[in-house]
Amino acid sequence: MLESVCDIESLQKFIEGKVTLSFCNKEALVADSIFNKLIEPWEHDDSHFYFINTVPGLCASLKSLFSDYIGEGQWAIVPSSKRSSTSSVPKHNKFSETIFGHVDRILREKPNITVIAQEAYIMFCHNKTLDWLNGKCEKERQSLLASARRDVKKSKENVCRKEKRD
Repeated sequence: MLESVCDIESLQKFIEGKVTLSFCNKEALVADSIFNKLIEPWEHDDSHFYFINTVPGLCASLKSLFSDYIGEGQWAIVPSSKRSSTSSVPKHNKFSETIFGHVDRILREKPNITVIAQEAYIMFCHNKTLDWLNGKCEKERQSLLASARRDVKKSKENVCRKEKRD
C-alpha cells in the first residue's frame, strides 16, 4: 500500500479521486457527498504541489525507519518460537512511568528526601503495605512497626555500603 502513494503520478490520481485506498468501498465512496466535495477543483489546488512533493520523501523515510517491520523485514512475520519466548514481556511501560511520576511528585513535595526514603515510600504505596498492616491485630501491628523502626539504621548502613562499592 505504501508503494501506491510513494510516486507522484499515483499521488495525483489519489488527490483527484481516480484511485482510492484498497480497503474502501468504492461504490459507497463515489456516492458520498463529502468525498465528492474533497475531490472537486478548488482555488487552492496549487497547495497540492507541496503535498505531492513531500509525501514521496516521507514514504522513503518511513520505509527506511520501519524496514524491519514491513515487506520482507526480519520482524514482518514473527516466528512462533520468538512469540512464545516474549509472551511474558509487558506490552507497555505504564508501571515504570507510574514510578517516575511518584518520584517526580515526591521530589517536588520533599526536595531533601533521600533515595532510600523515596524507595521506601513508593514500595509502601505499591505493595499496599497499609492495607496489609490494617489487616493485622493491634498488638501485631505495633510489633511490626517497632521492628521496622529498629531496622532503619541497619538498612541505611547497608545502602551506604552498597553505594560505596558501586
